[in-house]
Amino acid sequence: MLSGHHAAVGAAATSAIGNSVELPKQASLNGVDVHEELLLTVARDANAQAYVATYLNYVAASDGRARGHPAGALSTPRE
Repeated sequence: MLSGHHAAVGAAATSAIGNSVELPKQASLNGVDVHEELLLTVARDANAQAYVATYLNYVAASDGRARGHPAGALSTPRE
């Protein structure tokens, strides 16, 4: 049950955030000042990717010990 929850959260986050990175990029190319929004969106995308990577490492631990909880990846800001 827990692994299904983390998989769903990771899939939703990477899908939603990954798609939203393109909007500020396009606006920036069109001359709109969205520098801060772009930085925040890219940071959120990096956090979502880190969450998925941590989750995959968490469930794939062959020795049965967790190597970092996936929620920690979302609570750590990345720039």
